[in-house]
Amino acid sequence: MLRLALLRTVMDVSYLSWCLRNNDFDSRTYASLAKEAENMGYYGFFSVEGTDRKALPHLITGNIRSAFINNAAAALATSKIKLGTSIVSIYSRTPLATSFEAATLNELSNGRFILGVGVGGPWLVEKGYGYPLDRPAVRMKEFLTIVKQALSGAKVDFQGEFYKVVDVRLEQLHPSAPPVLMAGLNPAMLKVGGMLADGVILNMFPTEALEFAREKISEGAEKAGRNPRDVKLYVLAACGVSDEPTVVNSLKTGIAFYCHISTHHKFLAYAGLQSYAEKIQRVWSEQGPEKAAEEVNDLLLERLTLGYTPEKIAYRCKEYLSKGAYPLIYPHFDKENGKQKLLRLMHALTKA
Repeated sequence: MLRLALLRTVMDVSYLSWCLRNNDFDSRTYASLAKEAENMGYYGFFSVEGTDRKALPHLITGNIRSAFINNAAAALATSKIKLGTSIVSIYSRTPLATSFEAATLNELSNGRFILGVGVGGPWLVEKGYGYPLDRPAVRMKEFLTIVKQALSGAKVDFQGEFYKVVDVRLEQLHPSAPPVLMAGLNPAMLKVGGMLADGVILNMFPTEALEFAREKISEGAEKAGRNPRDVKLYVLAACGVSDEPTVVNSLKTGIAFYCHISTHHKFLAYAGLQSYAEKIQRVWSEQGPEKAAEEVNDLLLERLTLGYTPEKIAYRCKEYLSKGAYPLIYPHFDKENGKQKLLRLMHALTKA
């Protein structure tokens, strides 16, 4: 009954956040959009450091602006809305450098910053950052351990397989440390999130697979002696600002990208989507991303995105909220008039 009541109510955007790619807009425009979101009553505004998928695997494009600098610009333009990264790759910066950035942004925003980290795309990690994608869950565990200790003001003495930080204590720049979120999809990473993170970010995760994520997060939390309820659940959820063919194709390319990665098939299998993912994976491998995107059908668009209209997006957001997952809305749009179309959608959702 509670779920039905929620689905029938007007969208309360104070539970919703927006997440923009770092090549969508320049930092000044990003900051102005964060201010608009604040004025409309949204909870948060996030910047993601990612890549375009159109030229993969032959060429990495799109990773242009720093998510941290976008957040700095937004911090100076706003006063209430939460600001964050969703995500920055743990391969792009050391744990201590990441802690410096997070602490500074938390000070600049007066305690409104949220740090979101993840592994990042395999091509960017290996070809761009120059690291082998080796045992990412172990690296993430070490990374989070150091960052959490550093941001708490505790002395850090850590020697692991990937990182060594000894005799370090950071000055507390704000009374409260910023929350640290971890992006993850496979069981090993979800368990790490349960052990150490304040929240876990799922990407293109169908509502039917949320229990899969919770099971793994709970295993990690219980192993660490934590209450699983202390780990907040977020979903980076793609949507289109319209049903224009280029926008829909962008969503399909994103779905194809996730379906072609084998480690993502476990949660897709839990949601009954593995056969579709396996077919897309074969086409991606044999014919490339463009052909793989053509294999993305209406069912996958329905289950793995929020849709294209304000009414549909609001309904899907309420579905996630009814299951205890907080949407980070990830809009896809054409560059031409993109800002205006995004603003229209942001405003329309407040009345949907």
